[in-house]
Amino acid sequence: MPQSGIRCAPLLLLLFLFQLSESASAQLLQEIEKEFESMATAAVRSCVKVDVVQKKDVEDLELGADGARVKRLMIARTTSLSGFLLDNSGHVVTLGDTLDGAVRVRVTLFNKGKTRVFKADVVGFNLDYNVGLLRIRGDVDIEAPPLGDSDSIRQGALVMGAGYTYNLGPSPSCSLGTVCAVDRSFKKFHAHGDCVENLLQVSFSIHNGETGGPLINTSQQVVGLILTSYMPYCSGSPGGGGGRFFSGMGQEGVTVALPINRVKEEVDSILAKQDENGSVSEGENGQPWIGLTAMDFQGKALREQLKIPEGGVLVSSIYEGDPADLAGIKENDVMTVYNSVSIEGIDHLKELISGSKAGDRVALVLIRKGKEVHVEVLLGKH
Repeated sequence: MPQSGIRCAPLLLLLFLFQLSESASAQLLQEIEKEFESMATAAVRSCVKVDVVQKKDVEDLELGADGARVKRLMIARTTSLSGFLLDNSGHVVTLGDTLDGAVRVRVTLFNKGKTRVFKADVVGFNLDYNVGLLRIRGDVDIEAPPLGDSDSIRQGALVMGAGYTYNLGPSPSCSLGTVCAVDRSFKKFHAHGDCVENLLQVSFSIHNGETGGPLINTSQQVVGLILTSYMPYCSGSPGGGGGRFFSGMGQEGVTVALPINRVKEEVDSILAKQDENGSVSEGENGQPWIGLTAMDFQGKALREQLKIPEGGVLVSSIYEGDPADLAGIKENDVMTVYNSVSIEGIDHLKELISGSKAGDRVALVLIRKGKEVHVEVLLGKH
């Protein structure tokens, strides 16, 4: 169907409704509304929120105008995005780049007005097509939506996307639109020059947090994985220009989705690698995990202010729901003793934690607002 025909469809519908009697047009609108509501119900039921903590070790980091260098235990970032239930076994599809270096993953499901949070393991990911696969721990007890045939999608088809917008509420948002094109080509997420072809371009915009969500058709089937917004196009593609990926929202770009048939192929590949090499999952190697970031003191001023004569490390952030948080450790606490051993600095604390095992209970001494605090931490694993 020509683009002009797609644009004229709403106007033709309005003219048609205008010619109907008032009662007939109202009834027709109610029927259309029910169809939209059914699509939204399916989209919300299939959509999940995915929170990922990614870890990166850093030996040195320059801080401050004076060029002072400090050592951190780790630098981590938390990313919130969307995903969707793939099957009744608890598999979840989301974006692959967020799972690279993940040390903790949690999946939130909203169903029948209730929110449930699960821990999840990383099964694997493919950065070329940006497909990631998780498996929820425990019984999900929610029937996954059927998967459609994306090869049958045509330009102008009505679709709905779902995702957790920013952190505005406990349930997903829905956006209704049309398939603008079925043959878009864009540069791969983590490669230069190569293209991912035959992506679906959709007419609605997406916001932070909605990437990774499902694309639903009028039969209430998942037909695509919402990727993100891209600047068009690859060299040689219609329109030319050598376009590129960008992650920022609110810029001029187009929303694209990976067709579900391609998603299924990538999932099969990930599962085959899992059978061959074993799962890349949280807790696989059993290394102890305390769930905080900490740093050496920068200069003498802060040490004097906190009345810490020597040794110790400053806690800079805590991960909600992880061992440090459950033990009551807070930001700006100073860790001075680990299992009766005085902490000399970040490198020493790393050695002490590495010498423990996941599941060990360790006794810590903290300095909090000038007072000594004793806590016990049950170490997790990553």
